[in-house]
Amino acid sequence: MKKLTALVLLFAVVFTAFALCSCGDKDKEKLQAEEQEKVDYTVKLNDDVFTYEVLTTDSVAIVGFEGDHIPHAVTIPDKVGERNVVRIAENAFYYQNNVTAVVMPDTITSVGALAFAGCSKLTSVTWSKNLSVIEMGAFEGTGLSALSMNGVAVTEIGNQAFRNCAALASVTLPASIRTLGEGSFESCTAIASLTLPQGLETIGGLCFHNCSALASLELPASVAFIGDYAFNGTALSEENVKTASEAAAAFFADESKFFN
Repeated sequence: MKKLTALVLLFAVVFTAFALCSCGDKDKEKLQAEEQEKVDYTVKLNDDVFTYEVLTTDSVAIVGFEGDHIPHAVTIPDKVGERNVVRIAENAFYYQNNVTAVVMPDTITSVGALAFAGCSKLTSVTWSKNLSVIEMGAFEGTGLSALSMNGVAVTEIGNQAFRNCAALASVTLPASIRTLGEGSFESCTAIASLTLPQGLETIGGLCFHNCSALASLELPASVAFIGDYAFNGTALSEENVKTASEAAAAFFADESKFFN
């Protein structure tokens, strides 16, 4: 009887140890899987290598780029395996002076802060139709000469998003736009005239500050707020501003807010 009891106890101890070991292995596998999801991977398209990060089971973000040193156009992939490329992350192409043009797939919904900042040879972007947000400084200091966003779903252009784009002479924003952040077009010295679309509500402070060639402006009735110094350093006068917005009319009636 004692031998039987001892055997039962031994079996219980072994079974418990095995169970604990199995649970530990499963927990370890789960942890490894979670960590694996956070790892950056690479994918090659043409001769360009994109680093990406898994966001969800069906989406990834481009977080880095390495391409040929010869200046060339870059096409961003729409998928990595079965996952959609939905975001260009912050700093992804920061100061990549070998990039002359970018083609975004329609899977992209956001462009992160400073994503293309300092890409001085970047002169052309084909936009994702489903892009909704351009974050802070995303295209600051690029060589863009025209911004044509008709048909793009973007609602917000972040602070300093296109600041210091000295060649930018033509700006066409979509009907979906609601907010222009602070300094978003500051020091874009080639913009001479501007018609902003109905639906725009907020123009942040310093938005068009130091756009020295800007001499003609048309604002929609939907504009409800204009931040301080949004048009300082331009060639505007009260006579060459057209608007049906009460907020805008009051702003431009106060010369101290926008004249040099």
